[in-house]
Amino acid sequence: MVKGGDITQVELDEMVALFDDPTFVDVRSVFISVWGQKPVA
Repeated sequence: MVKGGDITQVELDEMVALFDDPTFVDVRSVFISVWGQKPVA
């Protein structure tokens, strides 16, 4: 991410430091979608 220019090293370090904070809570939602058909017998 840093090498690709998406975030800076400072931003990455700040994000990683959050995981050492016991009061930090990260809530993410996950959405999975699929589309398919049953094979013809």
